[in-house]
Amino acid sequence: MLSGGVYMAAHLPRHPPLTPAVVLLAAGGALTIAAVVLLSRVRPFAWETFFLVARWALLAYAVIAGILGFVFIYDHTRGATLTVLVLTLVVFALDVPDGGRIHRGAVSGDRFDPRSHGAKRYATVT
Repeated sequence: MLSGGVYMAAHLPRHPPLTPAVVLLAAGGALTIAAVVLLSRVRPFAWETFFLVARWALLAYAVIAGILGFVFIYDHTRGATLTVLVLTLVVFALDVPDGGRIHRGAVSGDRFDPRSHGAKRYATVT
């Protein structure tokens, strides 16, 4: 996802070509939406634990995206270039907390039960 932003930032202060960055931004946005939809369909799921983690992750990534946005504005980036960079930062900030990088088993509480002969999984709720 950030490859479009890195690609554009590498061209600054000159005017970067927008097409590759816009294509990567659209793909990243579509994949983030797909991750949200797929995550919302997981049953059973420890939503309370997920939102506890996701809130703090969203805060951290929003701060990072805000600082990077400030740097681009401070560096006098303008127009379409700034718009694409800011939208890339928005998708970046939302991608990680939405579960795009959080593994289902680590958040949902699924545990392997070695006592089970059928090697079944059971969900624990904390």
